[in-house]
Amino acid sequence: MNFRDREQAVPNAISLASILILVVLLLWMLLGQKPTVKGLATSQRKNEMKAKIATRNAEERAESANKWLTDYAWTGTEQNVTPVALASVNGLLEPTKIKMISFRPQRMAVGGKLSQVPYVLTLEGSFAEVKALIPRLERKENKLAVNLVQIASADSASDKVTATIGLIAYLAPEPPKLAEPTTAPSGTKKASRTTQPKEQTKGG
Repeated sequence: MNFRDREQAVPNAISLASILILVVLLLWMLLGQKPTVKGLATSQRKNEMKAKIATRNAEERAESANKWLTDYAWTGTEQNVTPVALASVNGLLEPTKIKMISFRPQRMAVGGKLSQVPYVLTLEGSFAEVKALIPRLERKENKLAVNLVQIASADSASDKVTATIGLIAYLAPEPPKLAEPTTAPSGTKKASRTTQPKEQTKGG
């Protein structure tokens, strides 16, 4: 390198800088801190702990989902759900003065793991009783969810109202039935295979 030549000053400086960088990188690679066996073991234990926590969280979520299905989802068909849901609503209305105007099933929405069976419930009664009925509809034993509430005054001279309430019954698919093993009916015997004796001919 000729540092006296001004034309070569810049290229020489770049070359020198490159050499210095390479030397620094080489020293860092040789003298840098290397992972120890203890450090690797600690890192492995941390990764195993994270994996166990993630697995436990997934199991808890699955258990919670299964419990929700057991508590709130129906099994069977729409034809089986509708009369039971109607009976549940009638049971809630019996001790009240609320009058049921209609209970209309809507088109079932199929998709995902759960199907939705919607209903439109129309009631007439006092505002206080209708308001108190709504949370009772969503009790666990009824297996119904409220997704719509519309209240309109039925009589300006009283507190009577007309309420339109949307209900949803979540329908879970039935578990597949195991095929029953087929057994041969008793009293049947396998056909025996008989062979006819061969005729022997006398020579002569």
